Amino acid sequence: MNCKLTTIEKILQSKDARVYWCPTMDLLGIVSAEDNKVQIARCDTKIQLLLQIENVSSPSAFAFASHGKHFAVGYIDGRVSIVSTETGNELFHFDLSNGEQPS
Repeated sequence: MNCKLTTIEKILQSKDARVYWCPTMDLLGIVSAEDNKVQIARCDTKIQLLLQIENVSSPSAFAFASHGKHFAVGYIDGRVSIVSTETGNELFHFDLSNGEQPS
């Protein structure tokens, strides 16, 4: 068994794991506040982990862009990040906890 798949299975077994589907790109977004992780996996003939983001703050919200090339993650501390699905690079961020508004 692939160790990356084992990691996904472990997160899916956690009590707070949430799974999001992006049908345009056959992607799963797997969010676990318990483990402070966001994982993106491709689901075609097999599940393949594409990227993993580990954060000090628990992820509390998640959404794919309709085209699947980006996703947004909101964290319990008020930060919001827009991330590239392909590279995992943060493209944009803002912090609602200090009153910052997206432009």
